[in-house]
Amino acid sequence: MLKVSELREFVNLAKADNDQITGDLITASEDRYVRYARDIRHVDDDVYLIALLPGARPIGNNEDNLRFANSLSFMIIRKLDTTAGDEVYEQAFSVTQDAALKFVDLMVKQIKAFPAHCVFKYFELSTLQILPVENFHQTNGWDISISLKSSYRTA
Repeated sequence: MLKVSELREFVNLAKADNDQITGDLITASEDRYVRYARDIRHVDDDVYLIALLPGARPIGNNEDNLRFANSLSFMIIRKLDTTAGDEVYEQAFSVTQDAALKFVDLMVKQIKAFPAHCVFKYFELSTLQILPVENFHQTNGWDISISLKSSYRTA
């Protein structure tokens, strides 16, 4: 299954690839997200990358060919300015959409690059789904979910 350190490596790569992303969080709980979202501020066109720890299900019939299908979910969000009107509401989706599309481009590049050590070359693009996130703890943006195959590891 996908290791937390590998997810951190990909999040760091995504931040380095997109200067619009000013912060990130890896989490498994909504409570932790709430604490993080409470502390971020609505500043310029800053967006934040949230990575949820993935679930995994085995694929394969025996340990010789056992792999995992990891369900990854990322959110590209922006803090809402609760005193602003509809224009700022739409702008939050527009700004985060640009960052989300750049994030998806990074996934596609990982598949095409095929570095031997890169776990992220096994993204399954047919599972990609991008959905809007509206007023989730005073943030707007996009939820990007995708499956990723990884090898079975005990160590």
